[in-house]
Amino acid sequence: MTILTQSAIAAHQAKLVQPQEGQRYSQYPVHEMEFWHNLFAFAKNPNTAQQVLNEIGDIENEPCIENDRVFRNVQHARNLAKIALLN
Repeated sequence: MTILTQSAIAAHQAKLVQPQEGQRYSQYPVHEMEFWHNLFAFAKNPNTAQQVLNEIGDIENEPCIENDRVFRNVQHARNLAKIALLN
C-alpha cells in the first residue's frame, strides 16, 4: 500500500468523487488535515522518506496543486523527507 493511500485512509476518506464548489480536486483528500499529519510523519521517518519523495509527485501532477495550501504542504513534505534522508 502506498504512503499516499495510507495517508488517505487515515483521513477517513479514500477519494474525493467530485470537485466541490469549483475547488480543484485530487484523488487524495488533500484538503483534510489528517492526511497531511500522516504524510508528514512518513516524511520524517528515514525508513519511508524516500517513498514519500517518490510518491509526492502524484499530487504535484493534479489540479489541486494550484491551491496555495496544497502547494506549501507538498513542499514541506518534500523538505521533511530530504532532511530525514540526510540524517
